[in-house]
Amino acid sequence: MPASTAPRLLEGEARGALQRARSIAIDELIEIIERSGLRGRGGAGYPFAEKLRAVRRNAQGGEAYLVANGYDADPGSPLARTLLTRNGANVVRGVAIAAHAVGATQIYLYLHPEAIEARAAAERAIGEMGAELGVPIEIALGPGGFMGGEESALLAVLESRRAMARQRPPYPAAQGLRLRPTLV
Repeated sequence: MPASTAPRLLEGEARGALQRARSIAIDELIEIIERSGLRGRGGAGYPFAEKLRAVRRNAQGGEAYLVANGYDADPGSPLARTLLTRNGANVVRGVAIAAHAVGATQIYLYLHPEAIEARAAAERAIGEMGAELGVPIEIALGPGGFMGGEESALLAVLESRRAMARQRPPYPAAQGLRLRPTLV
């Protein structure tokens, strides 16, 4: 994101983004996201639009989930905590847009148990937006420790199992939470 964009977003320019996203066709929305160049931050830099398409394709109109991983296991790199604390509303809006794009029926915002300020900011944002979000959002806390934020381990935690990474494939986009397509 260009440096000049960040202050405008923090000042609330993104307020109408969710309504705008819902007013256009899903394929067009995903194309816009693709043109933005948005990529995952998990190391591989996987194009976000491709993840959206995979979850949508695998769900085939059935139940799908979105898990927003705000766990931040590395205390020296609290990126998600910082984003949520500074502007939880924009993070929650972005998550709702992604949920709309994949047809998710439930959103989980997964946080480290020590992310107290980030959790409070997210709770405020969810409370203020309410029904505008269109999909229920549940804040879920991981167990603490480094492994709790790994993609497959956090899905295990959400299923009331130990935070253990699983071998892939299958990837969450095909078989994630409760064996349904899941955008993480």
